[in-house]
Amino acid sequence: SLRNLSAVGRRVPAHGTAVGKAILAFQPREETLRRLDGAHLERLTANTITDLDTLLLDLDKTVERGYSIDDEEGHIEVCCLGVPIRNDHGAVVAGLSITTHRSKMTPSRRDELARLLIAARDQLSRRLGYIPSLSAGQSPWSQGVQPLDSETVLAFEDERRDSGQRASEHQKRRRTAASAPAK
Repeated sequence: SLRNLSAVGRRVPAHGTAVGKAILAFQPREETLRRLDGAHLERLTANTITDLDTLLLDLDKTVERGYSIDDEEGHIEVCCLGVPIRNDHGAVVAGLSITTHRSKMTPSRRDELARLLIAARDQLSRRLGYIPSLSAGQSPWSQGVQPLDSETVLAFEDERRDSGQRASEHQKRRRTAASAPAK
């Protein structure tokens, strides 16, 4: 069985996690080097990369693949894949990963999980306003992105307004419940 090894607020060295390596790999190289300058790459398991040059090569492979791999580098018997999430300026602002037991991470399963993770990355990044860089002369429409028609825009605005109203009602109920005398 695989137990949850994460905890909100828990800090783990970036070089030993799929999310950390995805964030390092997809930042500008100068930023990555600045973050790693003088860092002690702690060995978390026998598979943890502890040499800066080896880590930089792994980060280059991550960029080529489109996702990072943690092959029992943070925890024994745990394999993870990670991707960066970008905002509307293209900056990496978060990461997303998927974790499984090493026995389940076959090459075909890894490919399947990577496809799902990349699709989720693209969807989340788009929701944050990210549009992938285009080569000179390309339009966003050549990338499979379709312009929104007015009906879709109106539906999106209705959904946002309804969502805002529901959040406001929820906050009002919480305030009412908090101010009610205890029984």
